[in-house]
Amino acid sequence: VCAGLILVAEWAFDQLPRPEGTPYVRRGIGGGAIFLILFLAITGAVVSHLHDFHDGVIQNFSLDPDTFNEFFGEKHEMSEPITAAFPAGSALVIDNPHGNVTIAGKSDDNQIHITVDKRIYSQSDSDANSKAQQISPRISQSGNTVSVTVPSLNGATADLDITVPDLGETTVNANHGDITVSGMHAPVTVTANHGDIELNSITGAVSAHINNRDSSFVAHHITGDIAVRGNANDMTVTDVSGQVSLEGEFYGDTHFERLHGPVSFHTSRTQLNLGRLDGDVNISPHSDLSATQITGPTILKTRSRNITLDTVAGDVDVTNSDGSVEITGLPPLG
Repeated sequence: VCAGLILVAEWAFDQLPRPEGTPYVRRGIGGGAIFLILFLAITGAVVSHLHDFHDGVIQNFSLDPDTFNEFFGEKHEMSEPITAAFPAGSALVIDNPHGNVTIAGKSDDNQIHITVDKRIYSQSDSDANSKAQQISPRISQSGNTVSVTVPSLNGATADLDITVPDLGETTVNANHGDITVSGMHAPVTVTANHGDIELNSITGAVSAHINNRDSSFVAHHITGDIAVRGNANDMTVTDVSGQVSLEGEFYGDTHFERLHGPVSFHTSRTQLNLGRLDGDVNISPHSDLSATQITGPTILKTRSRNITLDTVAGDVDVTNSDGSVEITGLPPLG
């Protein structure tokens, strides 16, 4: 439309009266149209670079009160130990808005032991000490549930290192921070909005919600079912005896190994269902998907991938587009 308007304007300019004897020459593409093309090219290049810069830098940078406190405040670090009763059969609920949470099921004295590592950004020591007291965890008990809650405070972070009896059902909510849970003999539920999740040696069902495309999820040696929902980057799940279900958007590398129950992996691009996995599965964020030692029924629906399925037993149903498919089966072929 802009080019058409410019050409009409140039035509109108050409119709203006000219000195007698000057021949009429109809121009082709005038300087205005050429300028428009150059302007659009330069604008497109600038917008493209700004978009890449936004994705790479600005998207991960936010000017919230915590950011200003870290820029303009002095860093203060201090540690606080806390011990409280943890009656047999109790469940544990952790809520930490700013900081990492590490839980190990190795307490054998019916108590919960917490080491709180505090990082505070403040202009003065007195203000830092006041904030340190305010972010001390609050421990409460209601019925058979022991709750550990850290208040939210701008410019203050509290990392929790917790040991607890291994038979307590555990729930952890971390808004800004990583979650690590190991050695528990009870169900575990974790939610990380801006942080990584790592689970090791859990006897019981595992439910995880991860909500940041830059975060990673790792689970090893899970005796029970495991369900993961949300958005994440790299995913690693190995040695699980129960059913494995992952649903969401996973933008990095996905690795499965030795999953002895049914496997369900669903994203907007790929749907993969396996009966059992004695080998491994590797799914790249770009094009490759490979798997070895699979027991079916195997259902794979995806697009724009190069697929390699090696040592496959049972029925196989593969749907793909714009990519190769190579399958090596075990007799009898499904």
